[in-house]
Amino acid sequence: MIIHLESGACSSGIDAYDLALTTARCFQGAKFFIYKEDQEAIKQGIDLLRIFREQGGSALVFCCPTCGTKFPKLSSVFMHVESPACSQQLHEGVVGKLQTWLFNCHG
Repeated sequence: MIIHLESGACSSGIDAYDLALTTARCFQGAKFFIYKEDQEAIKQGIDLLRIFREQGGSALVFCCPTCGTKFPKLSSVFMHVESPACSQQLHEGVVGKLQTWLFNCHG
């Protein structure tokens, strides 16, 4: 579902920036951003994901809160957590809390 929303093709109008903003506003949100400055910029309305894309690529903005692996998209964090590459479980800990927060804000 997150990949679908990040694509910007959803009729709901929710896109990657909306998900990043919701994550940035989450109490546990800081654990999902590599740099606090990126989290703060997104909270202030700066669409870093679009800016990085327009500059010809994608920057690593997000990270796994358990192992620290870095990712360019929030969906990548969730795919990583679902894989055997990480000990974090999808519905537990801070990832579970973020998942609930995203659903409550956008569900």
